[in-house]
Amino acid sequence: MCKLTAGRNIFAMGAFAVASVLSCAHEVKPDSMSAEAHEQQARTDTAQAHAEVERAMRDAPASPNPSVMPSNNPEGYLYPLDTYDPASDHLARARQLEEHAREHRAAAAKLEAFTANECHGFPPETRAACPMLGPVKQIYDINGGVRVVFTPKTRVQAVAAHMRCHLAYAQQYGFEMVEDCPLYLKGLQIQVSPDGKAIELISHEPKTIDAIRSRTREEAILVRQ
Repeated sequence: MCKLTAGRNIFAMGAFAVASVLSCAHEVKPDSMSAEAHEQQARTDTAQAHAEVERAMRDAPASPNPSVMPSNNPEGYLYPLDTYDPASDHLARARQLEEHAREHRAAAAKLEAFTANECHGFPPETRAACPMLGPVKQIYDINGGVRVVFTPKTRVQAVAAHMRCHLAYAQQYGFEMVEDCPLYLKGLQIQVSPDGKAIELISHEPKTIDAIRSRTREEAILVRQ
């Protein structure tokens, strides 16, 4: 948890408070947007950081102002003299923006690496293609979602692998490229059942669970045995 503790004088917080508030405000999660959106945000943050450095250079005083720290109350100030330099706020902001840009670039790289790992052996056109949910023998609700039971000759592991690949692809593109495959939702988890005969589609989010249960039944190709 991020918090600020006020000193004995409110003005002592200075640029440190600005930097701390900024660091508390940002939490970059890989699946919050697409990899390209993360990269774009990183470019935006970097450009803004450069602009803050330019402002700092423009606003920097020619020499320190001794009146900033009164000699009759030195203990009321907890930070060095340069904390009160008008340029220091810009530099603090620039540092935070650069850090935020690094986090977005790392998130983009994580999404791309995850897709590459999940889709190992699947060519690009297969990654984008919506996996066929069938032939399905039975669908029933379980805790957190549904269990999809396939016919005996179905290669369940292969179906699950393709589904996980497509889900990773969806996450990399911020779920914007899979509108024609509505089962692939943010928060969806795909796993093979312990007996190897079914795929379990689950989530920890109530709204996603409801969507999984309805969309699975809409997309599944049911067969009669």
